[in-house]
Amino acid sequence: MSCWGYNRYGQLGDNSTENSEYPTLIPSLSGVLSSTVGDYHTCALLDDNSVSCWGRNYYGQLGNGNSGGSCCEFNGNFDSAVPVSVIGLDSVVSIEAGDDHTCALLHDETVKCWGYNSSGQLGDGTTSKRDTPTQTLSLTSVHSITAGSRHTCALLTDKKTVKCWGNNSYGQLGDDTSKWYTGTPVTVVGL
Repeated sequence: MSCWGYNRYGQLGDNSTENSEYPTLIPSLSGVLSSTVGDYHTCALLDDNSVSCWGRNYYGQLGNGNSGGSCCEFNGNFDSAVPVSVIGLDSVVSIEAGDDHTCALLHDETVKCWGYNSSGQLGDGTTSKRDTPTQTLSLTSVHSITAGSRHTCALLTDKKTVKCWGNNSYGQLGDDTSKWYTGTPVTVVGL
């Protein structure tokens, strides 16, 4: 896998914080099936069904049990310029990143999310950031997931039902309410 562009937080994964105008190979990463990018972090689903992430980790978006790095400079104790394994995940089918959070669809058709959670975008019923994956509540039979800036949605296996959670300041949850956010999945109406 190769990455290029802005690299202040190590989000290119090449063990540096130097920007790159051309694709740079990530030497410590192999067997990549898919990848997803947030604002300043990157994650990859590997062929052993695990997930590795790198870059900014201020809100725990790398999922490795650490967070709280500096907001404005590389901090080797929290941010990571090389891929690190997400703790407690196996049997991952797909991954999706929002700005500062990431979610994984698991083989058992459930979802786990980690990182920033100010609007409930992790779906665990709280607004507390999580340094490791946490189970999204009341959500089973998931076919696919997608993430926005501070909200997340899932298409269920019936391929008729969509559930969303997180920020709703512009109605992005589709639940026909004016509630600012919700920390647990709600059904999109009218589909």
